[in-house]
Amino acid sequence: MNGLLLDLLVVVALVMAAAGIIVPVLPGTFLALGAFFVWALVTGGPGAWTAFGIIAVIIAVGQVLKYLL
Repeated sequence: MNGLLLDLLVVVALVMAAAGIIVPVLPGTFLALGAFFVWALVTGGPGAWTAFGIIAVIIAVGQVLKYLL
């Protein structure tokens, strides 16, 4: 897949995820995590997987804090 097309699809998915914060029907958190996972999978390399790991930890901490607070 073309790198520019992949980046565009990830951006569209992230915009939809951001809309999921406002519109509760869309699974914003999981859509964002999925978009970053696909990006890391296709991009590859330690930088992409490190970025995905950091994002996954931030999302996981946010999910835990959402229910604790």
